[in-house]
Amino acid sequence: MRFRFCWDVDCPDWLLAEIATLSKLAVVAAVRWVLESAAGAVVAAAVLDSELQQLGLPKEHAAAITKVYGDHHQQLLQHLRHTSLKAGGDVNWSSRVMGLAVGGTQKPIVRLSLQNGPSTPTTLTVTPSQLHALIQELTEARQMMESIH
Repeated sequence: MRFRFCWDVDCPDWLLAEIATLSKLAVVAAVRWVLESAAGAVVAAAVLDSELQQLGLPKEHAAAITKVYGDHHQQLLQHLRHTSLKAGGDVNWSSRVMGLAVGGTQKPIVRLSLQNGPSTPTTLTVTPSQLHALIQELTEARQMMESIH
């Protein structure tokens, strides 16, 4: 069964399993996931209430979650906008153009590195055509995000 608060796909198995469990941490994780997903998918409170009951959540529990969701929907959206898709702390980028020997000839490659804090850097090696495609896709993604924001 598809649910709008799950982005119109089937509900994750872990969530179905946790609804029946009374583990405090599991319940907190499940409620947090439901609220964030519902806000991200722009689901109406009435739809969320109905879908939570379809999943087997008691009517009173679904109503309590839906009330919190309805009362704090705008604050939740604001929080999600400020915390989504952002790297925390100082982010250091570096790039290096190198030659790679392929079949007796040198082919240009670009090595991109990202280091977020004291962790090991993440390195990506791409060809010039892949780099152009990456730049184009990131530009389009940024334009889409700016049009939404």
